[in-house]
Amino acid sequence: MIAVALIAVWGCSSDNEGDVTNNNGQTQMNGYWVEKVEKAPTWSTEFSMPKKNIGQLPALEQVNFYMFESNMTAILHMQSELASHFSEDDLMVAVVDGEVREIANLLTYQDDEDIAHHAFMLLIPFDNNDEWVDIYYYNKASDHTYVTPQAFRVQNDTVDSGTEFVYELFNEVELALTLPSTLPFAPAADDQLAVFVGDTCCGVGTYEPTTKQWDVTAFNLLEGQEKAHVRYYSARQKAIYRTSDFIDFSSSISEDETTMQVLTFL
Repeated sequence: MIAVALIAVWGCSSDNEGDVTNNNGQTQMNGYWVEKVEKAPTWSTEFSMPKKNIGQLPALEQVNFYMFESNMTAILHMQSELASHFSEDDLMVAVVDGEVREIANLLTYQDDEDIAHHAFMLLIPFDNNDEWVDIYYYNKASDHTYVTPQAFRVQNDTVDSGTEFVYELFNEVELALTLPSTLPFAPAADDQLAVFVGDTCCGVGTYEPTTKQWDVTAFNLLEGQEKAHVRYYSARQKAIYRTSDFIDFSSSISEDETTMQVLTFL
């Protein structure tokens, strides 16, 4: 997960007013390209199974567990946003050195607040700690197999309690967006903000009055498209402003690092 703090700076694309329309169906207002709308947008994150990191499911011929000296437990939690796409027929396959070491079905369980969670529990046999585990996840609903090479290194359960983590099918970027004092519109309580890759909504913002920021979790759901932009709906103007692509899902920013970026509306 990448944390990014953003300060919005509004840039004019032209000073010409009138009924000029560009290729995106936008018109000019106060020197900015905007999309005029009759009704407020109903933006929502379009969670579908990602179309990236797709490979072939290996032949499901598991080796003899008792041939190995050690074993480890691995619990891989699935991202809750994709829960509607999971089923008990989903499979997770652990491959070490080209051999299928474990095949597991999806488990669904309830926490203390009766919230459903989904995970795979793997028991992986191995001979030495220099081995890496490749993970293959088969999603029945999409008939896709997702491949994660060298997902983790094996470790003996007698020394460590195994490994447990969230199996991420897509990257997430945490955004904190601060609007400047000078704006081409007057903010309203029913304004909206969202992140898009192309025309696919990848995250919807929530305004936090205490920090005066828009907080957004943006999800990278599309293969080969690492750049995203922001759209802002002004309720008073019934107009949608947008930025150029500036969010980089392929960034190597660490989880605890904050990067300041300039967001310029077109």
